[in-house]
Amino acid sequence: MFLDTRDVAFPPHLLTDGSWEMAHTEVMARLLKEGMTAVDLGANLGYFTLLMGERVGPSGIVHAFEPNPHIAKLMRNSVEINGFAPHTTIHEVALGDKAGELDFYIDPARPMNATVYPKSDHEKVSVPTARFDDFPELENCDFVKIDVEGAEEAVWAGMAKRLRNPRPLTVILEFTPDRYRDAAAFLDLFVSQGFSLGYVHQWRGIVATNKSEILSRPGNVDQLLVLQR
Repeated sequence: MFLDTRDVAFPPHLLTDGSWEMAHTEVMARLLKEGMTAVDLGANLGYFTLLMGERVGPSGIVHAFEPNPHIAKLMRNSVEINGFAPHTTIHEVALGDKAGELDFYIDPARPMNATVYPKSDHEKVSVPTARFDDFPELENCDFVKIDVEGAEEAVWAGMAKRLRNPRPLTVILEFTPDRYRDAAAFLDLFVSQGFSLGYVHQWRGIVATNKSEILSRPGNVDQLLVLQR
């Protein structure tokens, strides 16, 4: 992988350990199958994009979304050098609930935490936005990873067409209750759309859960939910 040495959050772990968020990695490796269409929203440097590319194989398809131009360039290099370019498309766009442009705030020391929320000490760049449903090639996707630093509600609102599609779907979503207008209603929405609720346990893999259990945890702590139907 091509890394940015200014980044003090992700590369040191990868260079030292050779992996990142191992429980997350193992769960994704088990869920992804050859021939799938997989989508990585908030791809950062492409660690999970590369995992997707390896697991779905040449008969599968990967779509990675990363609006940070500098990071997207490094990810594109990593995809190419690993031989996944023929079945991987990188989109330099932020997904949300509408098309247009928005200001994106990037900390060069921790670019994976870039956000749409204003930060006075971050670099501000204007990036294009789109809805998930604006990409017809995603209509029948099998797997989606969503890690978009608080924009999860907007992304979900923008993928209504895919959510109405009865085709089976697995979503791994970083859920942080304090970031949402109504975290309980967001969870109710998942269930109303036919998804089971699970989360990634550090040692036990995917563990079934429920709304009460999710909301009983600290609201500022990221939880990696596994939504399946």
